Order: sequence, then structure tokens, then C-alpha cells
Amino acid sequence: MAFITAAYALIVLASIWIVKQQYQAARRSPLPPGPPGRWLLGNTMPKSYAPFQFARWTEQYGPDFVIIGRHQAAVDIMEKEGANLADRPRSIAVQETLADGMGMVLEGSSDRLRRLRRVLHAGLQPKVAQTYEPIQTRNAKNLVIDILNDPKNHQGHAMRYAASVVMSFTYGKTTPTSYTDPEIVAVNESLARFGRAMKPGAYLVDTYPILRFVPGYLSKLKAWHQDELALFNGQLDAVRRQISSLTAVQREGTARPSFARFILEHQKQYQLEDKELGYIAGGMFAAGSDTTASAIIIMMMAATIHTDAQARVQEELDSVVGRTRRRLYFFFVHLLTEIAPD
Repeated sequence: MAFITAAYALIVLASIWIVKQQYQAARRSPLPPGPPGRWLLGNTMPKSYAPFQFARWTEQYGPDFVIIGRHQAAVDIMEKEGANLADRPRSIAVQETLADGMGMVLEGSSDRLRRLRRVLHAGLQPKVAQTYEPIQTRNAKNLVIDILNDPKNHQGHAMRYAASVVMSFTYGKTTPTSYTDPEIVAVNESLARFGRAMKPGAYLVDTYPILRFVPGYLSKLKAWHQDELALFNGQLDAVRRQISSLTAVQREGTARPSFARFILEHQKQYQLEDKELGYIAGGMFAAGSDTTASAIIIMMMAATIHTDAQARVQEELDSVVGRTRRRLYFFFVHLLTEIAPD
């Protein structure tokens, strides 16, 4: 009986909230043209091949109908309305539940966001980034060898390269990383969950916040958060153990650098809470793994299709490194030839 009473109360409150929102919307400036939506649930988002549907809607309704469908339109909006775009919309499902308020991607404009940006800048500024060059060079050599030995699996090699580099400079891992390593599988599963939860319409609680009080509605996201927290804290604890085992001389000199080590050693300076540390470091993998791998894969695929660009690449290489090192170019041409489909 109590459950039924609570359900009725939620329905009444939701109805009041919907009427209020519709009244407020009627008083605001009208939205730009776009596809028709449902009165309660809003627009239906594409379930597959979303960019193609967005492109069709852009042609039908114009370049700025909620989805910004043209590069120049996005530039104009960012330049002219930058002050209005500095914040992020509230995310109950992902930011407040899945990340328990500790993520950075969806953090609104706040003192916390500024603190996090300062520590990220300090750990990734050009002078510090130079210390990561040996990590990138070592893994880049492995990537070239992997592609040469197994060109058909070039996408997997690029993903392994990105995962290995990011794990190295985030947590100081020196052993080669495989894309099937349990920790990499776990992080990628975390990224996949984030993507599913972020998909528009996946959780109506972001449209109707009152739903967060429905028992069990967000239980899956809360369970995912516990998995994510254990993963990130586990990686950070390993770095803590490494630091505690170092001598004073090693800390000052030969100890390998990592972003996790940096935030642990400068926690007080940047006013970081204990519960934030794991997510700050864990967010590095999310930011650098898929993006790096995708860029490499797209470059290789584009190079195999646009063979006319190879002459321009050769000219630029000659101007930068000289003709005596042209063998490098022909080596990569050979790799791209092997990668290209029949």
C-alpha cells in the first residue's frame, strides 16, 4: 500500500513538473526548426548511424537545429556565444550517479572544475610532456614492427599502442600492454558503459529529475560506479605502493614519471580530495586511449585511399629530414600497401 501511495505521489509531482516546464517553454523564444517530437519524451534519437541521420536533418532543417550540423556554424556559435557555453548541462544519470559527482567531462562551471583544470595543465603542460617522449618513441617502434609483421591487424596494433602509451604515462607501467590485459578490458568496459549511459534518451531522469527517487531505477548505474571506483582506485593504489618503496634518491632522480604519481605527490598543493584522485587519473585513459587509436587508424585508412597525397608527403619529408633519410618514407609506403585492401 505504501508503494502504491508513493507511486501516485510521484505521478502527481511529475505531472505538475511537466505542466510547469511546458508553461516556461511557451514563454521562451521558440526553438529553431527540427524533426517533430513526442510531447512527453521529446525527439526520438537515431539508434544507429546517427551521423547520417543528423546530416539528413541538417539538409532539411538547417545547420543549427540543436545538432550543430556545419563546422562554420559551430565556430560562429563558439566564438560569439562563448560565455554562454562555458557551463555543462546537469547530468543526473552519468555525472551524479555513474561517476558519483567525481567525473570531469560533465563537471559544470565551478571551483572544482577550475581546480581539476589546473592540475591537468600542470601534469600535461609542454615541459612535462617532454618527459613522456621516451614512452611514445618506444611504443611507436613497437607499433611499426607490429604492423610490418601483421599488417592486416593494423587497427588492433594501433589500439594496443594507444593503451600502452596512456597506461605508461598515467600509471608508470613499463611492461608492454596488450589490448587483452584485464585492466585494459576493464577500462574499455567502463568507457562502453559511459557511452551507453550518455546516449540521448538512455535515462529519462535527465529530462525528469524526479525519477531519481524511484526505487531501483538507477541501480545499474550505481553498480557500475562501484566497479569503476574499484578499478581506478586499484590502479592508483599500485602507484602508491611504488612510491612508498622508493628511496629518497629514487624519488628525486631515477624513478619513472607518471601522472598518477604527480597528483599523489601534489595533492595538497592542488586541494584534491582523496576520493577524487582515482577518477582524475582514470579519466586520463578515457581521454587518451580511443581518441589516439582512432586518429592513427583513420590516418592509415585515409593514406591507403588518397595515394595522390604521397607525393606531397614525400616533399614535406624531404624538406624536414632531408633526402638521405628517404628510406623511412618508402618503409611506410610499403606498410600502407600491405594494409590497403585488395
